[in-house]
Amino acid sequence: MTAPRTSEDRIRAAYESHAALYAPSVVTAAARLLDDLLDAASKHGHDSDVDGLSWLTVAAAEAASRRYDRTRTERTSTEVYTLHAALSAALDEQGLTREGAWVRMGVAVKPRGDGPR
Repeated sequence: MTAPRTSEDRIRAAYESHAALYAPSVVTAAARLLDDLLDAASKHGHDSDVDGLSWLTVAAAEAASRRYDRTRTERTSTEVYTLHAALSAALDEQGLTREGAWVRMGVAVKPRGDGPR
């Protein structure tokens, strides 16, 4: 298997092991951070193509996605219900089938027969 060549390819490969979907903007932000980390490593004499620096890919992916983990303050129940309704409506608008989720107020989407698009 050939190693991913671009930073965005490396980030996508790192995110593949996660049980979540990542918006293109998160992938782009993580790739930019990875580029900066690899540039800094290079300035300190490290070869950015060495597999030993692959942990920087994971660090960039984790750092970029953490920005979207939780809000700094807890949302009110009204805010949560409003967001839940907006998400559900958007999924319905896209023709996706919602299913119950194990997480309270979570929304699961039934896999499409033709795969992701």
